[in-house]
Amino acid sequence: MEFLYYFIFWGFIHAVFGNMVHLKKSHLDKMLRNYDANLRPHMIGSEAAPTKVRVHINIIDIFDISDLKMDYVIQLYLKEHWEDPRLRYPDPEGIIQSIPLSSISKIWTPDLFFNEREGKFHQVQRSNRFARIFNNGKVVFSSRITLKMHCPMNFKYFPFDRQICSSELESYGFEKNEVSLKWTDGTPIVVNSKLHITNFVLEDFTTGYCDKPLNGNYGCLLLKLQIKRQYGFYLTQVFVPYVILVAVSWLSLWLDAKAVILRLSLIFVLLFMMFIVNLQIQPLIPAAPYTKAIDIWISVCIALVFTALLQFILVNQLARRERRVRISENHVAKNGGCKRSSKKSYKVQNILENCSHHQIPLSKRIDFICRVLFPVAFVIFNCIFWFTYIKGRDSKHIIK
Repeated sequence: MEFLYYFIFWGFIHAVFGNMVHLKKSHLDKMLRNYDANLRPHMIGSEAAPTKVRVHINIIDIFDISDLKMDYVIQLYLKEHWEDPRLRYPDPEGIIQSIPLSSISKIWTPDLFFNEREGKFHQVQRSNRFARIFNNGKVVFSSRITLKMHCPMNFKYFPFDRQICSSELESYGFEKNEVSLKWTDGTPIVVNSKLHITNFVLEDFTTGYCDKPLNGNYGCLLLKLQIKRQYGFYLTQVFVPYVILVAVSWLSLWLDAKAVILRLSLIFVLLFMMFIVNLQIQPLIPAAPYTKAIDIWISVCIALVFTALLQFILVNQLARRERRVRISENHVAKNGGCKRSSKKSYKVQNILENCSHHQIPLSKRIDFICRVLFPVAFVIFNCIFWFTYIKGRDSKHIIK
């Protein structure tokens, strides 16, 4: 008995759905019998009114952001909504709800295009383009698209930069008096919650309208994406190594001026290591005709180490003169006192005020001062640098 009930139930379901499929096919054949896909739809009695097309975008993924080419790749679902009175069909009981249509070429569709460098529709298994027709004539057209878009970038704050990438979607052949483009009400842009962009974060996005009177009075939709660079890689590969190298260069200030080979070797090795780090990181730094934040950092760090070299040359020369003075003083002392008995001893008086053996030599005093001056100068530079670029990044390039 239970088997009989089961058989009758599934027979009823099959009959209902079979009848629904036949009904959908019948309505579709009837609508498309005299349908001209080349003519845009218009409301009855208002032929001059434009066809209103509303657009919704679902961003699936953003990847391959290139600093060198200034472009990025975005994958999205593009949904277009409009009404076509020619596609209305009766559905008093609300059984049909909607009729799917995979042969898009059979009906009129908006001729929208992006200002992309490259683009493609997906064809995996079947064409990822689909339309659904409702009984009131409303058409929802969905397509899956991958686009390579141009994004003009400003690298002044690199690698702490924030970029704004704009995309435009416009009608190719229909002017505003024929096709009116609008964003859908509510939330016209939806972003994948699991979106992950390598080295970047999608901070914000906004929609708007663009006006291009020079190219004709065509409808145009504007989408702006605000992305912020993640600078963790550059922090570990550039900033931290350069801080360490600059700090190590200060060790030369604690070495005796007589240790000429040791101090010179240390500074030259540090300069060579900076050159190697800079050489490795250069392919990752975009070329620009202006100075970037990372350029200032690298230049100042190299300049500080080079200053340590100049400081050593000065200290070494002073130390040599001081040794000659001490030799002269010892010679004078053996001959009865401190006298200005020669031109040589007279010249060294410009370096030392007297012949006292208890006075701290000028070379050592310079070393003492530089041991404090160099770190303080580097700390002040860091404060100015990080405040300027981190704070500046948060106050500039804000999307509008």
